[in-house]
Amino acid sequence: MRARGRGSRALAWPAAGAAAVLLALAGCAGADDDLAGFGLAVQPEEGIAGPRGPVTGVLRVERNGCFTLEGADGARRWVLWPRDAQHDDDHVRLGDGTRVGDGAVLVGEGTFVDATALPDWSADGYYGSFGRFCAADELGVVVLDEVRPGS
Repeated sequence: MRARGRGSRALAWPAAGAAAVLLALAGCAGADDDLAGFGLAVQPEEGIAGPRGPVTGVLRVERNGCFTLEGADGARRWVLWPRDAQHDDDHVRLGDGTRVGDGAVLVGEGTFVDATALPDWSADGYYGSFGRFCAADELGVVVLDEVRPGS
């Protein structure tokens, strides 16, 4: 799904401060590994606004069960998946049926946003609660419109 009225351009993986990444990962270290979680975070029907472009990274499954995408610079961002992706335990089943897990290289199209761009971020709704649990406010968010395994 593409955000309506948005052009496509190449996106550079945003630089993240090492301190922010370390703090976010430290927050995940004490998380309860037995939590069932919120399912899989997919984009809302209306999508998320932002400039679109190519996105590449390595899928990571954090100790708390959250899915992040690690860029070439080592920074990890919480993932909002396309609407046709499905949660499959510690894997994600993509729209074409491909199952991907920790360490999978992913390529696609999407955008990078701050957590505050998510619907209901400041409320106790789904994206706000799920995003805070996954440290999206510290890590940031990568919104995937299309995604497939890379090489």
